[in-house]
Amino acid sequence: MRKIHPIVRASLVLLLAIMSLSSSANGLHGKAASSTHVLLIASERHSTNSRVVLPRYSEETIRLDFNSFRKNPILKSRSVPPLHPLTKQQFLDSIKAVAKPNGLLCYVHGSFLSPEQAKRDAAALAATFGLPVVVFDWHAVKFDYLRNQVEVERSEDNFVDFMSEIERAAGATNVTFVAFSKGCYLLNRALLRRTEIVRNQEKFHKIILISADIDALTFAAQANKTLPNASETTILVNSCDAALVGAYKVNGRQERAGAAKHTLDTLCESVPQNTTDIIDISRSCRLIGRRFKHEIPYDILAAIKDPHSLELSKFRLVRDDKKNNLQFLVLK
Repeated sequence: MRKIHPIVRASLVLLLAIMSLSSSANGLHGKAASSTHVLLIASERHSTNSRVVLPRYSEETIRLDFNSFRKNPILKSRSVPPLHPLTKQQFLDSIKAVAKPNGLLCYVHGSFLSPEQAKRDAAALAATFGLPVVVFDWHAVKFDYLRNQVEVERSEDNFVDFMSEIERAAGATNVTFVAFSKGCYLLNRALLRRTEIVRNQEKFHKIILISADIDALTFAAQANKTLPNASETTILVNSCDAALVGAYKVNGRQERAGAAKHTLDTLCESVPQNTTDIIDISRSCRLIGRRFKHEIPYDILAAIKDPHSLELSKFRLVRDDKKNNLQFLVLK
């Protein structure tokens, strides 16, 4: 029998480990071949000319189908008719009802996403966290980065009002904000305004920022005003994220907070030390074949949402020796 060279053997073992991890990617497919989630949506997309409009409210059921043999197990998502339009008061009453007893997630999507893609991601977050999800669907457009910067600024007033209404209906301590990419920029601007308008306000339960497309130094300078709006903050950083590398170039070669590399030390020093965790997921994304992906890492979110779940997952957190609020997510 032919012997396998040790290097080849080690490579095969690593490949099998990665394939095994990929089969459980995003922590979703193990629950069921499909799942159904009800979303509450505040959308600005009914305006065809992108003018500033008040959101329209609805309740929509989204069905997710999974495939355990793909890196991204979500094969497709589809709306389950009928879509239920809601008045603003019905929308807020629904939020009040679903927020009990475990709270809710408020999702703010990134650039370039269609309404269908935003709803798919929101439903996947509901599957990951096991919580009801409210979506703020701002008027993102495809293939125009600079235009989306303008759209965020146009949506800011609506989102600040939306945040206040959510807080009144559900109670701040029951609300977790999850923002992705350019949605982090919108959330950050709203948190800054909330700090300036209301002093000694009740804190939100948690803020989770994923691949934040915000100037890293501006975010660091504002962190002591924005992040104290929540009892806890988690910031996921991937310095290899291809979309944020592109945003770095478009923005005069200024690093983005969600891909901080040279400015990572500044971020660690600037954020509130006792309530903020910065988790560098660059190494893990590289090893599981998602080094350059600009997407919500559901498997990683599932691993870090509960410290005890790390023992049952493929990941573990390693805290930096010098910076207490910086952790690295690595494969076990």
